[in-house]
Amino acid sequence: MHTQRGFSTVMVIGIIVLMASLCAFALRFVAAAQSTASIDLLSARAQQAAEAGLEWQRMQIQQNPAPCPAAIVTNLVVPFSTGNFSVRVTCTPQGSLTDGTPISMFSLSAVACYPSAGGVCPNAAAMPGEYVERQLTGIATKP
Repeated sequence: MHTQRGFSTVMVIGIIVLMASLCAFALRFVAAAQSTASIDLLSARAQQAAEAGLEWQRMQIQQNPAPCPAAIVTNLVVPFSTGNFSVRVTCTPQGSLTDGTPISMFSLSAVACYPSAGGVCPNAAAMPGEYVERQLTGIATKP
């Protein structure tokens, strides 16, 4: 009479394979969630960098006697603890309004990106899953 032997070894190997596949799935899920959170954080920082670029250009318009007499493009670097964001700020004069007091109008555009191409935005050579860019537009006036 033969006794059954070896079934528990097969069962243990099956359980180990099952646990390993569950761990691999969990690691893939955690890595995807972390990557998404990282891109979300970079997107928020790109938004802040673009807003900083617009504010910088508004300050330049208010402080300079002849701000952007023609279309001007300025490349700025906005530092963050995780890396620098490049911001391309464009200022274009839009003419003047006069209703007793002349008011000059300027069209503003700011493009912030990470990573940049040598400090210039936008970066066409960046990898799609690793690149964030935000573009904001605005209008500034100066009496």
